[in-house]
Amino acid sequence: MSCGYEMSCGRSIVHTPLGQDFNVAATKCIRPLIGAGKRPPGERAMTTVVYVFTQENCPNCPAAKRVVREALDGSGIDVEFVDIHSMDSDLEFRLLEEQVFIASTPSIVLENDGSLRLLYSGEVPTVEDIRSIVVGE
Repeated sequence: MSCGYEMSCGRSIVHTPLGQDFNVAATKCIRPLIGAGKRPPGERAMTTVVYVFTQENCPNCPAAKRVVREALDGSGIDVEFVDIHSMDSDLEFRLLEEQVFIASTPSIVLENDGSLRLLYSGEVPTVEDIRSIVVGE
């Protein structure tokens, strides 16, 4: 049987039948690897997600993490902490695609309905600033 697409999934090759959506096949392949209910890294979120980009030996990164955790605790908004040296290539591509450049750490990026926006770069915001921008309080 001929296939429409071929992609690598771990150590095996996944063949999708002609006419089957490649994204459906990719999702079937990727989802078991990342756990139930989670989306693959770099996949667009249709909800609000705050990314905090950090790196080892960054003096302000621990404070930025604490501020974001405190500001969004109990809000229902997803927060993802990303080390810039081990960032998923799909997320890195999305940042480039949307022209969001991480020039320094900590950097805080807001994803809202699939669109990315850089909020802070190289500085630690206040809890009130994060709540005001992200939650609207």
